Amino acid sequence: SNYHSKEDANVKYSHAKRLDGNGVLFSGVHYLEDGKKHRILYEFQTSGIELYKGKVKFFLDESLQEFIEGLDELNIGRVYENSKKWFDKSFDYDKVDRWYSRPIITKSKRGNFILCRPAKDVKVEDTKNRKLNLEDITSVCVVQIEFGGLEFYKENIVPVYSLNSVICRAKNEDVIDSQDEESGISS
Repeated sequence: SNYHSKEDANVKYSHAKRLDGNGVLFSGVHYLEDGKKHRILYEFQTSGIELYKGKVKFFLDESLQEFIEGLDELNIGRVYENSKKWFDKSFDYDKVDRWYSRPIITKSKRGNFILCRPAKDVKVEDTKNRKLNLEDITSVCVVQIEFGGLEFYKENIVPVYSLNSVICRAKNEDVIDSQDEESGISS
């Protein structure tokens, strides 16, 4: 289910740990509900998916923008609260806010957008579960992204969003077929 109806108090961050030999630290995140850990997922419909420098570009509607901006504020607050524990230094809120790389890009005539890394096992399919390439999709798609945590560089904090799945009509898929399928009529 979509995260936006959940409580921020149940978002739990792991202690920032070294991700690689280059000094990058990572704090994973999950949602705790009924004693179980859940991934932080957000599902939405979009008609605009573009590839850009190895990432996937999505234009935002108001709901998705609110979701991301809400997580931005939560992330900054949690890094500020945990800086002594994670980094052996207390950082003031303004410094954390300056270092935080907000993922929403606003310098576009077409509207605000976000770039997501495709997950290693990203699922891109048509409405009949046939695999597609991201370049082959058209019309409205149902997309699922995941907020996985924070990467820490020297003076840069990067929220990690990944594309988990895309389900939409392929360019060559018959429109009538998908309408019949949605209405429950089998051919």
